[in-house]
Amino acid sequence: MKLSFLLDCADICADGKCFDDEILHIETNTSRAIEISDGSILFICIKGAKYDTHGDIDLLIQKGIRNFVILQGYNVTPKYKDINIISCEDTRKALALMTRAFCGFPDKRLCTVAVTGTKGKTTVTYMLESILRGADIKCGIIGTNGIIYDGECFSCENSTPGSCEFYLHLSRMAERGITHVVCEVTSQALKQYRTYGTVFDVGAFTNIFPDHIGKDEHESFEEYMQCKGRLFSQCKRAVINADDGFCSYYSDICRKNGVPFELFCTSDGADCKINLPGEFNKQNAVCARSIARLLGVSEEKIAEGLASVKVSGRCERVENPAGIDIVIDYAHNGESLENILKALKKECKGRLICVFGAGGDRSRLRRSGMGEASSLFADFSIVTSDNPRSENPLDIIMDIVKGMKSEHYIVIPEREKAICYALDMAKKGDTVLLAGKGAQNYQEICGVKYPFDERIAVSQYYRNKIR
Repeated sequence: MKLSFLLDCADICADGKCFDDEILHIETNTSRAIEISDGSILFICIKGAKYDTHGDIDLLIQKGIRNFVILQGYNVTPKYKDINIISCEDTRKALALMTRAFCGFPDKRLCTVAVTGTKGKTTVTYMLESILRGADIKCGIIGTNGIIYDGECFSCENSTPGSCEFYLHLSRMAERGITHVVCEVTSQALKQYRTYGTVFDVGAFTNIFPDHIGKDEHESFEEYMQCKGRLFSQCKRAVINADDGFCSYYSDICRKNGVPFELFCTSDGADCKINLPGEFNKQNAVCARSIARLLGVSEEKIAEGLASVKVSGRCERVENPAGIDIVIDYAHNGESLENILKALKKECKGRLICVFGAGGDRSRLRRSGMGEASSLFADFSIVTSDNPRSENPLDIIMDIVKGMKSEHYIVIPEREKAICYALDMAKKGDTVLLAGKGAQNYQEICGVKYPFDERIAVSQYYRNKIR
């Protein structure tokens, strides 16, 4: 594909120059670009929170790369001839638009749905996929649990992948006969314009609470709120949660952008039958139903899809020989942990035991909130490690403990030992909630992802006990 065509698609002025180079790869990662090392790469420089690839241009030129898109304001003068340095106002927007064109505008060949909100994104996408599948509609999912379509699941680093990965998979979906795709679109993705260029057929707002605020995320709740609002400038229709306190904020954005919207509320879901506990899941079901109606799915197929939905890592029951209700859930902030504990408490016949930690390099506000929620709504808490990432797990645990409102807890930093302790103390009729990791099959420590699956940990515990 000609560089000049890609520049046109991104509305980047070529200053009268003719860029005839044939582009076979678009890259933003220096290491991957060096592996390819030829003139067919278009390298788009990104100024990130931790690293700025504008500083790698000289190295990349030495490796044979000759086409670069950079941010305006960077003074880059190549030491070699025949190097194209093209500047633009926003390289993230340029990346999305160029990748979209490079992949053949795949969003135009699909019915696209985007779901944003602090909580409920994964569950809503799975509910909608279940509804569409039941209506014989081939649907893909992009979200926290991976990129899933045509019987395959591809892991991705973020709930909403980067632009290259996003548009590549949309293209593959279209090629394989997928007609619909349901995407989790996070505030970070909207901030970084990962899905820029796509005008979603439907955009949905579930709810918003203070979260994802801090280092490498959002500077303030106001910024977090505003970033989510960007979705409603890139969708054709919207559904918005009327129960949320910021409903009017997002409704006003829709009005300003001329986007038709519908409101939904939990009370509308009295007739929704689902196998997932809690009022919050009733709200998720009503959201999925509202989207499905806009897509023209019959009420019968909607009801069937909701009744049969299962969501990996969300209120997921783990079979065991002890008669204990073991539940895995992704709850990773105070609000979501409180919700799942309240829902399980209504069903619990014995004690409710909660095993949880908090992620490192993420908003510290979550930690004490999770501690408070578990201490108030579980009968016993086991505070452990989650994904500490670059932080000391004990420092994270200390932040959690500051929020505890009772003495009915113990600290066990090693997560597998914490799970074993919970299963040791649990009796028939008790409920054990393993919160925070959901469908993840790893634990990230000091930048390394070690294999760790809570389902396997539970299974191994009972195998060892039988021996």
